[in-house]
Amino acid sequence: MGAGVIASSPGRIRRWFAGLGFAQMWRLVVLLVLAATAAFGGLDGVNTAVTVFEPGQQFSDGQYTLTVDRASVVEQIDGVLYDNPGSQYLGVVVQIRNDGNTPGNLLRTLKLQGFPNQRLVGAYRMADSTYNTNLGPGLSQETAFFWELPDGSFEPGATVTLKVPKKKFTELMVSYGEAWIDDATDYGQVTVPVKLSS
Repeated sequence: MGAGVIASSPGRIRRWFAGLGFAQMWRLVVLLVLAATAAFGGLDGVNTAVTVFEPGQQFSDGQYTLTVDRASVVEQIDGVLYDNPGSQYLGVVVQIRNDGNTPGNLLRTLKLQGFPNQRLVGAYRMADSTYNTNLGPGLSQETAFFWELPDGSFEPGATVTLKVPKKKFTELMVSYGEAWIDDATDYGQVTVPVKLSS
């Protein structure tokens, strides 16, 4: 008798599923997907860790140690940035050191916040004004990052906020090798007063 009860259980389940309407089946599928997502942490909240630091204070993003020094608006710099009607440039000077063991891309170091019509022009070594997008391991330099913005983006007394994503050295999954990857939720943030050109 026990075998008959066990044998009829799959039959009962089949009949139960067969009796479900389309809407009920759809709800069951959604419930199962949510349960599977929750089981693997997909419904957990995102913990954003923001480390606020001040100009002149060192901050490590894992790959670089940097100190944001100053920010200013310029119209042009001979041999580097040219006068572009309707635009102005924001320059941010940073002392930066590569603490990693591989060359690093400087253009991914800082993200200017709050300006939708911005364009990162580049990073330039302050010592000789050369365009410099990479910094070797163990090296440090004073670097100026420039963004092109529409004229009139800054009023007297303005400040800019820069985001510095923390980085983790990891093995790449799709392509071969290893690389520094930005963390989407863990970052440093600094607000810098902007000196306007006279």
